[in-house]
Amino acid sequence: MKRIRRTVRDEKRAADAEALLAGVLPEMGKLLWRKKARNIVGLDLRKIVFYTDFVVVASGSSDRHVKGLYKEMLKFAKDQGLSAPKCEGEDLGRWVLMDFGDIVVHLFHEPLRELYDLDRLWAEAPRIPLVTEKTPLQVKPAEDEPDPWQDD
Repeated sequence: MKRIRRTVRDEKRAADAEALLAGVLPEMGKLLWRKKARNIVGLDLRKIVFYTDFVVVASGSSDRHVKGLYKEMLKFAKDQGLSAPKCEGEDLGRWVLMDFGDIVVHLFHEPLRELYDLDRLWAEAPRIPLVTEKTPLQVKPAEDEPDPWQDD
């Protein structure tokens, strides 16, 4: 009997994860992009860790920008019916961690993101396309492209 319960629970968890992948995560990526977050990356950690299914990492250009992204993410979570996240770092705006359970969001001030390099830590994790073709996954321009967010 325990085996059947575990299987049903695992199937429900897998269905929940697929629903997040199809709905909430792309919308989250679009919101971050619209709010001018840089280098937005989604990672699928379902086969790597037990404590979460997905990680979203994005950068802000300043402490104020990171705090603004954090506030927008709180509004987004409420609108989407997500549980209230456990948060750390929101008062300083250097590195804000938002734990929604199945999704963990890291919002970094750019210099700190380079320092901690979570992208390299989870290099083996499959990348998730968070946004549509009209809003590219990697907002940060390639080396040879001008930065659209940079003031000249």
